[in-house]
Amino acid sequence: MSQEYVMKTLKSVPLVKEEPVVIMGNDTNYKAIVDTDTKETLSIVTNDYQLLQHREVYETIQNMGKYTFRDATLFNQGKALMIELEPQKRTKVELLPGDYLEPRVRIFNSYDKSRALSVQSFGLRLVCSNGMMAPGFFDIYHKSHMHQNIDIEILGKQIDIAMVAWNNRAEILKKATGVEVEVAVVVDGIRHFSDKYKKIVVENLDEKATVYDLWNELTRTITHDIAPNIGTDRLVYLQKAANTVFKHVEDEN
Repeated sequence: MSQEYVMKTLKSVPLVKEEPVVIMGNDTNYKAIVDTDTKETLSIVTNDYQLLQHREVYETIQNMGKYTFRDATLFNQGKALMIELEPQKRTKVELLPGDYLEPRVRIFNSYDKSRALSVQSFGLRLVCSNGMMAPGFFDIYHKSHMHQNIDIEILGKQIDIAMVAWNNRAEILKKATGVEVEVAVVVDGIRHFSDKYKKIVVENLDEKATVYDLWNELTRTITHDIAPNIGTDRLVYLQKAANTVFKHVEDEN
Protein backbone atom coordinates (compact mmCIF):
# COMPACT_ATOMS: atom_id res chain seq x y z
CA MET A 1 0.00 0.00 0.00
CA SER A 2 1.22 3.52 -0.76
CA GLN A 3 2.31 5.87 2.00
CA GLU A 4 -1.00 7.76 1.99
CA TYR A 5 -4.34 7.06 0.36
CA VAL A 6 -7.45 9.28 0.23
CA MET A 7 -10.72 7.33 0.40
CA LYS A 8 -13.82 8.71 -1.29
CA THR A 9 -16.37 5.97 -0.53
CA LEU A 10 -17.07 3.35 2.13
CA LYS A 11 -16.13 0.50 -0.21
CA SER A 12 -12.76 2.11 -0.92
CA VAL A 13 -11.75 1.60 2.73
CA PRO A 14 -9.70 -1.64 2.86
CA LEU A 15 -10.75 -4.44 5.19
CA VAL A 16 -8.39 -6.37 7.45
CA LYS A 17 -8.51 -9.67 9.31
CA GLU A 18 -6.79 -11.20 12.32
CA GLU A 19 -4.50 -14.18 11.90
CA PRO A 20 -2.83 -16.05 14.80
CA VAL A 21 0.95 -15.85 14.95
CA VAL A 22 2.39 -19.38 15.09
CA ILE A 23 6.13 -20.00 15.52
CA MET A 24 7.54 -23.45 14.84
CA GLY A 25 4.09 -24.95 15.27
CA ASN A 26 3.47 -23.27 18.61
CA ASP A 27 0.75 -20.71 19.29
CA THR A 28 1.90 -17.38 20.66
CA ASN A 29 0.11 -14.59 22.47
CA TYR A 30 0.20 -12.52 19.29
CA LYS A 31 -1.90 -12.01 16.18
CA ALA A 32 -1.28 -10.36 12.83
CA ILE A 33 -3.51 -7.65 11.35
CA VAL A 34 -3.60 -8.52 7.64
CA ASP A 35 -5.02 -6.60 4.67
CA THR A 36 -7.58 -8.92 3.07
CA ASP A 37 -6.83 -7.72 -0.47
CA THR A 38 -3.05 -7.40 -0.55
CA LYS A 39 -2.40 -10.07 2.13
CA GLU A 40 0.11 -7.62 3.59
CA THR A 41 0.74 -7.81 7.34
CA LEU A 42 0.10 -4.34 8.72
CA SER A 43 1.07 -5.02 12.32
CA ILE A 44 1.65 -7.64 15.00
CA VAL A 45 -0.30 -7.11 18.22
CA THR A 46 -1.09 -9.08 21.36
CA ASN A 47 -4.28 -11.11 21.61
CA ASP A 48 -5.65 -8.47 24.01
CA TYR A 49 -5.72 -5.96 21.15
CA GLN A 50 -9.27 -4.92 20.19
CA LEU A 51 -9.48 -4.64 16.41
CA LEU A 52 -11.71 -1.86 15.14
CA GLN A 53 -11.98 -1.80 11.36
CA HIS A 54 -11.28 1.52 9.62
CA ARG A 55 -14.36 0.76 7.54
CA GLU A 56 -16.52 0.45 10.66
CA VAL A 57 -15.37 3.87 11.86
CA TYR A 58 -16.07 5.37 8.41
CA GLU A 59 -19.51 3.72 8.22
CA THR A 60 -20.49 4.81 11.74
CA ILE A 61 -19.75 8.43 10.88
CA GLN A 62 -21.42 8.18 7.49
CA ASN A 63 -24.60 6.79 9.07
CA MET A 64 -24.83 9.78 11.40
CA GLY A 65 -25.80 11.88 8.38
CA LYS A 66 -24.93 15.09 10.22
CA TYR A 67 -21.49 16.01 8.93
CA THR A 68 -19.63 16.39 5.65
CA PHE A 69 -16.44 14.43 5.01
CA ARG A 70 -13.59 16.81 4.20
CA ASP A 71 -10.97 14.06 3.98
CA ALA A 72 -10.58 10.40 4.86
CA THR A 73 -6.93 9.45 4.69
CA LEU A 74 -5.03 6.24 5.31
CA PHE A 75 -1.44 6.84 6.36
CA ASN A 76 1.49 5.04 7.98
CA GLN A 77 1.27 2.30 5.32
CA GLY A 78 -2.44 1.78 5.97
CA LYS A 79 -2.08 1.28 9.71
CA ALA A 80 -3.71 4.59 10.62
CA LEU A 81 -6.85 6.42 9.55
CA MET A 82 -7.75 10.10 9.85
CA ILE A 83 -11.20 11.45 8.97
CA GLU A 84 -11.85 15.18 8.98
CA LEU A 85 -15.44 16.42 9.26
CA GLU A 86 -17.23 19.74 9.00
CA PRO A 87 -20.87 20.63 9.74
CA GLN A 88 -23.21 20.25 6.78
CA LYS A 89 -24.21 23.84 7.37
CA ARG A 90 -20.90 25.66 7.58
CA THR A 91 -20.52 27.90 10.61
CA LYS A 92 -17.80 30.09 12.03
CA VAL A 93 -16.88 31.31 15.49
CA GLU A 94 -15.41 34.78 16.08
CA LEU A 95 -12.35 34.44 18.29
CA LEU A 96 -11.32 38.08 18.09
CA PRO A 97 -12.59 40.97 15.96
CA GLY A 98 -12.04 39.88 12.37
CA ASP A 99 -10.48 36.56 13.37
CA TYR A 100 -12.80 33.64 12.70
CA LEU A 101 -12.63 29.91 13.17
CA GLU A 102 -14.48 27.15 11.34
CA PRO A 103 -15.20 24.23 13.70
CA ARG A 104 -14.17 20.82 12.46
CA VAL A 105 -13.43 17.41 13.94
CA ARG A 106 -10.75 14.81 13.31
CA ILE A 107 -11.22 11.13 14.09
CA PHE A 108 -8.27 8.74 14.29
CA ASN A 109 -8.02 4.95 14.36
CA SER A 110 -5.10 2.55 13.95
CA TYR A 111 -4.16 -1.09 13.59
CA ASP A 112 -1.20 -0.86 15.93
CA LYS A 113 -0.39 1.03 19.12
CA SER A 114 0.54 4.25 17.33
CA ARG A 115 -2.95 5.73 17.74
CA ALA A 116 -6.00 5.00 19.83
CA LEU A 117 -9.51 5.64 18.60
CA SER A 118 -9.66 9.36 19.28
CA VAL A 119 -11.72 12.43 18.49
CA GLN A 120 -10.11 15.86 18.20
CA SER A 121 -11.78 19.22 18.12
CA PHE A 122 -10.11 20.86 15.16
CA GLY A 123 -10.59 24.55 14.45
CA LEU A 124 -9.48 26.05 11.14
CA ARG A 125 -8.72 29.73 11.50
CA LEU A 126 -9.12 32.05 8.54
CA VAL A 127 -6.21 34.30 9.38
CA CYS A 128 -5.59 36.31 6.25
CA SER A 129 -7.29 37.45 3.05
CA ASN A 130 -5.56 34.86 0.83
CA GLY A 131 -7.38 32.06 2.64
CA MET A 132 -4.43 30.64 4.55
CA MET A 133 -5.72 28.36 7.27
CA ALA A 134 -3.93 27.71 10.53
CA PRO A 135 -5.11 24.81 12.69
CA GLY A 136 -5.52 24.41 16.40
CA PHE A 137 -7.07 21.50 18.24
CA PHE A 138 -7.32 19.42 21.39
CA ASP A 139 -8.46 15.91 22.28
CA ILE A 140 -12.06 15.29 23.35
CA TYR A 141 -12.07 11.48 23.39
CA HIS A 142 -9.24 8.95 23.52
CA LYS A 143 -9.59 5.17 23.90
CA SER A 144 -6.85 2.58 23.52
CA HIS A 145 -7.43 -0.67 21.64
CA MET A 146 -6.68 -2.88 24.64
CA HIS A 147 -8.99 -5.02 26.81
CA GLN A 148 -12.23 -4.31 24.89
CA ASN A 149 -11.94 -0.66 25.81
CA ILE A 150 -13.76 0.75 22.79
CA ASP A 151 -17.51 1.19 22.38
CA ILE A 152 -18.13 2.36 18.82
CA GLU A 153 -21.73 3.23 19.74
CA ILE A 154 -20.65 6.36 21.63
CA LEU A 155 -18.46 7.70 18.82
CA GLY A 156 -21.28 9.85 17.43
CA LYS A 157 -21.88 11.55 20.78
CA GLN A 158 -18.17 12.33 21.13
CA ILE A 159 -18.10 13.85 17.65
CA ASP A 160 -21.06 16.08 18.51
CA ILE A 161 -19.26 17.27 21.65
CA ALA A 162 -16.06 17.96 19.75
CA MET A 163 -17.82 19.93 17.01
CA VAL A 164 -19.03 22.59 19.47
CA ALA A 165 -16.00 22.56 21.78
CA TRP A 166 -14.33 25.53 20.13
CA ASN A 167 -17.22 27.74 21.23
CA ASN A 168 -15.76 27.43 24.73
CA ARG A 169 -12.13 27.77 23.64
CA ALA A 170 -12.17 31.36 22.45
CA GLU A 171 -11.45 32.79 25.91
CA ILE A 172 -7.94 31.34 26.16
CA LEU A 173 -7.11 32.70 22.71
CA LYS A 174 -8.25 36.16 23.77
CA LYS A 175 -6.05 35.96 26.87
CA ALA A 176 -3.13 34.88 24.67
CA THR A 177 -3.10 38.35 23.06
CA GLY A 178 -2.10 39.86 26.41
CA VAL A 179 0.59 37.41 27.53
CA GLU A 180 4.15 38.07 26.32
CA VAL A 181 6.91 35.47 26.25
CA GLU A 182 10.58 35.25 25.30
CA VAL A 183 10.25 33.88 21.78
CA ALA A 184 13.58 32.05 21.52
CA VAL A 185 13.16 30.40 24.92
CA VAL A 186 9.63 29.13 24.22
CA VAL A 187 10.41 27.98 20.69
CA ASP A 188 13.48 26.10 21.86
CA GLY A 189 11.26 23.98 24.11
CA ILE A 190 8.74 22.98 21.43
CA ARG A 191 9.00 19.31 20.53
CA HIS A 192 8.98 17.86 17.01
CA PHE A 193 10.18 21.10 15.34
CA SER A 194 13.61 20.87 13.73
CA ASP A 195 16.19 23.59 14.32
CA LYS A 196 15.65 24.76 10.73
CA TYR A 197 12.02 25.66 11.33
CA LYS A 198 12.57 26.94 14.86
CA LYS A 199 15.01 29.42 13.34
CA ILE A 200 12.38 30.61 10.84
CA VAL A 201 9.87 31.24 13.63
CA VAL A 202 12.37 33.15 15.79
CA GLU A 203 13.61 35.29 12.90
CA ASN A 204 10.07 36.30 11.92
CA LEU A 205 9.22 37.64 15.37
CA ASP A 206 10.64 40.19 17.79
CA GLU A 207 12.60 39.06 20.83
CA LYS A 208 9.34 39.16 22.79
CA ALA A 209 5.89 38.44 21.36
CA THR A 210 2.44 37.56 22.61
CA VAL A 211 1.52 33.91 22.79
CA TYR A 212 -1.14 34.63 20.17
CA ASP A 213 1.38 36.08 17.70
CA LEU A 214 3.80 33.23 18.37
CA TRP A 215 1.03 30.70 17.67
CA ASN A 216 0.19 32.51 14.43
CA GLU A 217 3.81 32.27 13.30
CA LEU A 218 4.14 28.62 14.30
CA THR A 219 1.01 27.68 12.39
CA ARG A 220 2.05 29.80 9.42
CA THR A 221 5.39 27.99 9.33
CA ILE A 222 3.66 24.61 9.49
CA THR A 223 1.16 25.49 6.77
CA HIS A 224 3.53 27.12 4.28
CA ASP A 225 7.05 25.90 5.00
CA ILE A 226 6.66 22.39 6.40
CA ALA A 227 3.35 20.80 5.34
CA PRO A 228 4.16 20.42 1.61
CA ASN A 229 7.12 18.16 2.48
CA ILE A 230 5.72 15.80 5.13
CA GLY A 231 3.03 13.16 5.65
CA THR A 232 -0.13 13.26 7.73
CA ASP A 233 1.35 11.65 10.83
CA ARG A 234 4.17 14.16 11.11
CA LEU A 235 1.84 17.07 10.33
CA VAL A 236 -0.52 16.17 13.17
CA TYR A 237 2.38 15.96 15.66
CA LEU A 238 3.59 19.42 14.62
CA GLN A 239 0.14 20.95 14.91
CA LYS A 240 -0.26 19.56 18.42
CA ALA A 241 3.22 20.79 19.31
CA ALA A 242 2.29 24.33 18.25
CA ASN A 243 -0.66 24.27 20.63
CA THR A 244 1.61 23.66 23.62
CA VAL A 245 2.45 27.39 23.66
CA PHE A 246 -0.92 28.02 25.33
CA LYS A 247 0.36 26.53 28.56
CA HIS A 248 2.07 29.89 29.06
CA VAL A 249 -1.37 31.51 29.10
CA GLU A 250 -2.67 28.97 31.58
CA ASP A 251 0.42 29.56 33.76
CA GLU A 252 -0.61 33.20 34.06
CA ASN A 253 -3.93 32.27 35.74
